[in-house]
Amino acid sequence: MCPRETSVRLAAWSCVLLAAVSAGSERGSLNPMNGVMRITGLTRNDSGLYTCEVNGVLTSPNTRLFVISAVPKPTVRTSCDEDSCTLTCDGDTAGADPVTCRWGRDDEWTAGSLALRITKDGSSGVAEFSCELENPFSREISGPVRNPFTSAAPGGRLNISTGVTVFVILLVAVLLLVAVHRCKTGMWFFQKTSMPWEPNFWRKNERPPGNAAASNGTSAQENGQTDEETPLS
Repeated sequence: MCPRETSVRLAAWSCVLLAAVSAGSERGSLNPMNGVMRITGLTRNDSGLYTCEVNGVLTSPNTRLFVISAVPKPTVRTSCDEDSCTLTCDGDTAGADPVTCRWGRDDEWTAGSLALRITKDGSSGVAEFSCELENPFSREISGPVRNPFTSAAPGGRLNISTGVTVFVILLVAVLLLVAVHRCKTGMWFFQKTSMPWEPNFWRKNERPPGNAAASNGTSAQENGQTDEETPLS
């Protein structure tokens, strides 16, 4: 197709560009055998209505050219509250319209908007989410992101709620062990002189080592006195 101002007749062909392409531009070429006009290095200013004229007769229908940019590679941004999460397919789509968006739940893809709202119950069977941007010229898919409602967060770190649950379970186990020791021995564990791995730690009415030694000494003295008081035969 040729600019109206510089229409060229080659083999009875001439093309008229109704949307502006600068006169004398080297970006345009015309094939005289089939009337194909080629424009290279397209810019958004080349968008417009094109028509073709053969031997002074305008052909129909007219052709409207839209010059659009390729879609960017999107990223998935996550924002959560107590009950739900919103996944947003982020990417600068200026000049790339018309753009459509699709969401991937593992291997299943459905059309949608740039924002996707999910709940824990509604996404319990999904491990990862991805989004796809597409226009008539290109298509790009984001990297996958983990379901924010799964038990493990990215990087292998435990979810906060899971960590709290584990802490409570361990605390209850420790308190139960302390209560059992109290019932079995009649005293608190910190009152015991023996260590948990020693038998006396789990025995009731444990004698302190000092009292035991004193008792042994008293018994020895009593035995000695008895021996001294026994008359010789």
